[in-house]
Amino acid sequence: MTLLYIDKLIYMFFNHYYVLIMLLFLCVYIIIK
Repeated sequence: MTLLYIDKLIYMFFNHYYVLIMLLFLCVYIIIK
């Protein structure tokens, strides 16, 4: 049950490019640092 909920949440995040944007900012932060 929780796993399905998390899976849907992850799918929603990827659907809105939320995770990709966060990773991009993280990469930029590491490069600047």
